[in-house]
Amino acid sequence: MALDAGDLVRSVFDKVTSDIGLKLIAAFFVLQLLNIGSSYSFEVGGPAAAIGAVVSLAAAVAGILLMIGSFRALDTGELEKQQFTDNIIWPFLRLVGANIVTTVFVVVALIPASLIALLTVGGAGVGVTLGSTALTVVVGLLGALLGIGSLVFVAYAVLALITALPEIAVNDSRLFEALDNSVQRSSGEKLRMFISLVPVVLLYLLVLPVSAVAAVTPEASVVVSPLIAVLSAATTVVLYTTLVEFNQRL
Repeated sequence: MALDAGDLVRSVFDKVTSDIGLKLIAAFFVLQLLNIGSSYSFEVGGPAAAIGAVVSLAAAVAGILLMIGSFRALDTGELEKQQFTDNIIWPFLRLVGANIVTTVFVVVALIPASLIALLTVGGAGVGVTLGSTALTVVVGLLGALLGIGSLVFVAYAVLALITALPEIAVNDSRLFEALDNSVQRSSGEKLRMFISLVPVVLLYLLVLPVSAVAAVTPEASVVVSPLIAVLSAATTVVLYTTLVEFNQRL
């Protein structure tokens, strides 16, 4: 049965706005604030930096527990302590392995895109040197098309492997078993998976300009940082919920 992207997005919205979803967003919000606070303490230096290092380490551990527990809570629809404390180490190591494998595929996929960009710039430069507007335009369009093709391949690789993450956390699958299952289950469903991830992309696009404002105007960070934290927390929970839906439906 084909994945119903519309129904999936509606289900994600219902889960994210449920009591469990809102509590997870609150937890990730606090985690983001701790990370932001520790980064500021490093800039201050001295005893504040030492405290920041401890807070940063504690936040990293909490982040691991929260990531795995969130997948489990969103899968069962229940929020229980053992979801965040039991059987954490092996799933975490496998999740790290899955992320490494996915990153390798993405990097390999980006190599052609990088080469294409260099060749396009070079070709366009030749066109300008020769005074050929047509050559410059043709090379630019060709480079753009080939670059888009490379990015499509990157998206294809990510979508092929992404369901390994919730499978490892929820089903306790082994690394390569989960990766193989992800490739098999996503076959023929990648376009619908991509459409289902559009809300995640839109939320992420909201985070970028807000982060840019914080970087350009540090004096506004007191107001902007909590906004970044809540947007990042919401994006994370929407992403995790969508991945859990993939794991349940594919």
